[in-house]
Amino acid sequence: MKFLRNWSHLADKLGVPHDVVKRLEYYTDYSPTIRMFDYLLATRPKFTIGQLQQALQKIHKTDIIDLIKNSGENK
Repeated sequence: MKFLRNWSHLADKLGVPHDVVKRLEYYTDYSPTIRMFDYLLATRPKFTIGQLQQALQKIHKTDIIDLIKNSGENK
């Protein structure tokens, strides 16, 4: 069975502090992934798509990397 990587694995690779990840997990009324990106936006205003792609590569989420790369092709 393939180990599924999720937003908390991505948060780890992006260096989001463990205590922040734990707080994000407590709120089930709203996506913890969106909350993680809100945190990154607030704490790292110069965060880039390249940094996101590097973190996604580390957790083997190449399908998401492909979506990011192809997102501009249909515009």
